[in-house]
Amino acid sequence: MASDLKDLIFRLLPRGGAINNEDFLNNENGYLFNLTEAINFNLAGDWGGSRELIRAHQRIIHSFQFIGDCLPKNVALPDFTYTKLSKIITNWHNYFIENAPPEMVFHDETTARRVQLLLKLLINIEKNKIDITSGGQPISINIKME
Repeated sequence: MASDLKDLIFRLLPRGGAINNEDFLNNENGYLFNLTEAINFNLAGDWGGSRELIRAHQRIIHSFQFIGDCLPKNVALPDFTYTKLSKIITNWHNYFIENAPPEMVFHDETTARRVQLLLKLLINIEKNKIDITSGGQPISINIKME
């Protein structure tokens, strides 16, 4: 795909919310994602707790809006951000392979937005020639369909 076309696609894909997630973006170990001024969600593995959230908040976390918040522009991010995103995505997937998901996980709009934001992340990785390896091993997001 031509670079200009990738840049156009990147700009057309969803952006993050207007919520300030500076701690999430700038802290290597920060996994708290602000859903609103009063509600934080731990993306490090509290996926079962997402059932307690209202539908709007479930849609935000299960659509991976945090990717849009990390990528307001198609510029390289700190290495730890890519590693953290890989861990969150893999953890999310693994949790819902083992546990019944709440309805918002595979809600049509939520799924569509998640796919768009994953595409945005992949375009960013490719454009900025990010080496997504850990100790010489590729960081992978293993998705198996059942």
